[in-house]
Amino acid sequence: MRTAVGVILIVISILLLKTNLEERKIAREGEIVKMTIVDLPESCASIKGNYFVTFQYQQFLFKKRIPAGFCKKHKVGEVMDVRYSDQHYTVLWPGEDVNKGLWFPVLAGVTGLGIITYALFRKSTSIGSGSKQGKNSRK
Repeated sequence: MRTAVGVILIVISILLLKTNLEERKIAREGEIVKMTIVDLPESCASIKGNYFVTFQYQQFLFKKRIPAGFCKKHKVGEVMDVRYSDQHYTVLWPGEDVNKGLWFPVLAGVTGLGIITYALFRKSTSIGSGSKQGKNSRK
């Protein structure tokens, strides 16, 4: 059971690292382009909500998560600077820090590896330590 949890953590870690590496590549190689806001939530005042803006660039649409209060400052039809790479489906804000999301996948991967190592170590040490039968035990 512990081994399965460790494997799941490692798989999640790999998927998150893949996304983070894609964002790092966009931050490094992408260019800043003008994108038009085509969809925006009516209200995004709550801090706990997950709100997204939809941008259009050429004939393509891109969704980007937005912070609380973004809806008050911007409107549909507005043109904004966004970092874009034609090789990826993700867009970034021009000054967005992509390194902040790197710690969680690394921590998940290390934890998963630790769980697997612990489970295998416990299994290998318990194999050699069989219990001795007492006088009254059945054969």
